[in-house]
Amino acid sequence: MMPLFIALFILCMTVSVSSAETLKQVLLAKQIPITSFQESELNQNVQSLAAIHNETVFLAYNAEPFVGPIHLAAYDRKSDAMLRSDLQVDRTDVCYRGAVEVSFVAEFILLSTSVSPSAECLFVLDDKLQRRQTLYGFSPVEVAPEQIVIIEDMIHFAPVHPERLQLADLRSGATEELYPPKNDLLRAELAREHAKHMPSEQTCARMNDPCEPDEFDEDISMLGTDGKGRFALIASRSASHATKEEEPLETVAAQTVLYIYQRDRDGWRYCQEKIDDSVIERLRSAPNPLDHAAARCTPNLPVIPDMSCPQLNTTLSWINQRNTDRRMAEVLNVGTSQPALNLCSPREKPTKPLSSNQVCTLKRKHASKSVADQFDPALWIQTDPLPQICHHL
Repeated sequence: MMPLFIALFILCMTVSVSSAETLKQVLLAKQIPITSFQESELNQNVQSLAAIHNETVFLAYNAEPFVGPIHLAAYDRKSDAMLRSDLQVDRTDVCYRGAVEVSFVAEFILLSTSVSPSAECLFVLDDKLQRRQTLYGFSPVEVAPEQIVIIEDMIHFAPVHPERLQLADLRSGATEELYPPKNDLLRAELAREHAKHMPSEQTCARMNDPCEPDEFDEDISMLGTDGKGRFALIASRSASHATKEEEPLETVAAQTVLYIYQRDRDGWRYCQEKIDDSVIERLRSAPNPLDHAAARCTPNLPVIPDMSCPQLNTTLSWINQRNTDRRMAEVLNVGTSQPALNLCSPREKPTKPLSSNQVCTLKRKHASKSVADQFDPALWIQTDPLPQICHHL
């Protein structure tokens, strides 16, 4: 269920999704004049997403079954002006999907396509319906003027799902990671507790479990924001393992932490406090959850990104820049049931699966070189087991 505070930012418009209708039917239902469209377009079956923001009706649609590009239209009911554009997405691009969600921040339109249950592409459009940038994440929330935070994309079929929070400046296009911050004392505390309950090395190998103390599930639940550079979130972290096939995971260490973020002239700062369910209930039921949360601690620690692998976000950027082929979709498990590919050659023996931290170390090491020349990018997004790197690396 969408958190209430997110709804506060995107429910200024009405959103509807439809499929198996002709474009003409969609336009008439949304009271958009059909005179700006060709007859051949009007008779086409489409999948569409519509939203009303202020006096403008926004429409994104594509042929059904899906064929790109994504067509965009914005009709200003007050001035009777129509604006149209096409969002070109290459067929080999993992973002080559139909639109699933739209929201509005200032003059920007945020249009999402679904990659997997744990990943979306977020197209940032300007008021002329032109693409400004593509972000790789979901659940956007405006935390400062023209600045949003998103949950970074993750590999869906992975042993752990550590959510990461990315800040994006819609005007400049700059991005930075805000959560988790580097040298987070409470995350380190959980990692130490996790290390005390680690399965044996043999069990880890048999279960395709990374068994890394600092790798565990992390769920981010936003608590509130003032939209001016201050927000609060709750991070629920749990480390779980199974020792036998078909055995349910057992949680061996868990922690719930409240974070307050505040931007000042020197950048972002944060504070943190461990909380329990009773505190969460009181905070969520308060008339102003952000103010109640902010009273518990004062942000005084500088936010330094820990660069502990945003799991999929950087990978998707590389993939889209290099227009890789259909194998990317297969490895991502998009529209296919095929398992992850073993990309080592017959003469190269795969090593054991690497942890996400090890993979990120390799990514940083070769970041200045051509990824296409150094590795097949699919190495970074194998989903089952974790990425296998060949011995020659």
